[in-house]
Amino acid sequence: MKTEKQSWLKRTCHYLRNTIAPLDTGDSKFVRFQKNLGFGVFLALLICGTLAILVAASFMH
Repeated sequence: MKTEKQSWLKRTCHYLRNTIAPLDTGDSKFVRFQKNLGFGVFLALLICGTLAILVAASFMH
């Protein structure tokens, strides 16, 4: 019920986070750091790729 009250962007971000690199209670601090860093890099590449596609599409028109 809690996730239904959150915005679409927040729900999607949590869904991606739990799908790509879910945090486990048994993870060490280093493993958590690696998962957080990997998810951050994934988001950065996703945003850069999206912007690149938008720029390429704008020049095609």
